[in-house]
Amino acid sequence: MIASARDITESVKPPRAVFVDYPLGHQTGLPGNVESQRAILRSALDVFQNAREPGVIVDLPFRWHEDFDFRAAAPGSSGPGG
Repeated sequence: MIASARDITESVKPPRAVFVDYPLGHQTGLPGNVESQRAILRSALDVFQNAREPGVIVDLPFRWHEDFDFRAAAPGSSGPGG
């Protein structure tokens, strides 16, 4: 699973997952940004292939392209961290 909602991913307990701190629906970045999409997908596939513990969630090092705190702007959000 490639996830951008860590708390939900932890509660669902998939066999293995990667977390990307991107806005919901943008787990692989912006549409058309093939380079970013490939990098995230390759990193995720590497984790999926090599994970040895069930339930592992690995934080990928990718950062959203804007200096904008998308969590604070989300409807119903109380700011960073939800």
